[in-house]
Amino acid sequence: MPPPDHRARRILGAAHDHADCPSDDPLERDLFHLVKNDTCASPDVRTAADLYADPEYRHIIDALLLAKAEAGAVEASLWLPATAYQTYGYLFFDTTSFGHALAATRYVQRLEVPPTVRELYQLALDRGPTTILDRYRIGERPRLDPERVMYEVLGDAYAKFLTHRGLAANHEVAKEALRWGHTAMRAAEALGDAARDASRATNAWDDLRIALRVTDLTKKPSDLDIDVTDLVTG
Repeated sequence: MPPPDHRARRILGAAHDHADCPSDDPLERDLFHLVKNDTCASPDVRTAADLYADPEYRHIIDALLLAKAEAGAVEASLWLPATAYQTYGYLFFDTTSFGHALAATRYVQRLEVPPTVRELYQLALDRGPTTILDRYRIGERPRLDPERVMYEVLGDAYAKFLTHRGLAANHEVAKEALRWGHTAMRAAEALGDAARDASRATNAWDDLRIALRVTDLTKKPSDLDIDVTDLVTG
């Protein structure tokens, strides 16, 4: 399995060895001339190279790429030039090197980094890119989606609940897991209620539109199987 920065290593090696650029790829050639002559036509390549050269920034971007963060969200949150994030991924962190999620997890486990940096990667893998972007963005955060928040709470609670399996009922971890199970059940119930309420409202409005199209205007709501309470609630 090649390292995720295999393209950059090849280009940087040639530049430092005073060799000719070993590629016709425009991004790779820009990186080569940036390193060799400090000239670069692409601001995205320069930004990507600066990120790669800084250990802290590099791990943040690498973690976002592992978590499949969307380019627009990353560039808006971190004030990066347009397509800089994609350029970085192409030159410095090619996620196709891993082949599958297990290889990506193994990569994180074998990184020789401080615990706080490893925690950053694990956070990205476990919770997705939004958590990382929220940590580093400046300014007002986007409005939260209540449904997404509920699903995250449900997922975390259920994962903690599963940790009790195979443990004695009086084990402290089992006790804590069972408490999380109760939280998961309440979150699932709330989500189910919300989905049913939304479904009822949608059906009621659909029924209303059908009722407005009927030719017999003497029909009563009860004749059309319409629940007036649902219409008022919608």
